[in-house]
Amino acid sequence: GQVEANLTERLKATARLRYDLAYFISSPEYNPVLEQELGLRNDTNPIDWDNIQPRLNLTWDVTGDGRNILQGGAGWFQGQTLTRPYAQAFVFNGLRFYEVEAEGGAVPTPDYEAYEEDFANLPGESLAPPEGERQQIVRLLDTNYEMPYAFRANVSYHRYLTDWLRVGANLYYNKVMDLPYVQNPN
Repeated sequence: GQVEANLTERLKATARLRYDLAYFISSPEYNPVLEQELGLRNDTNPIDWDNIQPRLNLTWDVTGDGRNILQGGAGWFQGQTLTRPYAQAFVFNGLRFYEVEAEGGAVPTPDYEAYEEDFANLPGESLAPPEGERQQIVRLLDTNYEMPYAFRANVSYHRYLTDWLRVGANLYYNKVMDLPYVQNPN
């Protein structure tokens, strides 16, 4: 929601409050070998509940004639839900894919409807490596997975020289937190 108020004739405040829930609908298929060998569960389905984003903006008409404007604002901004790590946790779960490489004429024409109907319709021979072959890449989501967010603040001053010409200066501050990272538990 948003609310605006004229605190004085020359000072206006705008306050905003936003909430985002980051929730993934389903979990990757459970890989029991991963838990037995490394003690890691791959079937996590994190929920990020704490995405409250307050924001405040103040606008001051310094001289009262609309020609000298000082503005300042600050607030929390939630990042977009990161779907790539989520999708990779499904694909690279240690159960289905090993590695698929195709070049030139060897690249099949995709039939996505058939793939959705049955996983066995994917082209190629076995997608699982023979026993004792190269290690697989397994992507996991942390149960404490958080969406990235930023604290942003700015101050600006503008002077209108004419009705169509303005000069000004701006200062910005930005701090981003909870960026995703990859960790190798081996």
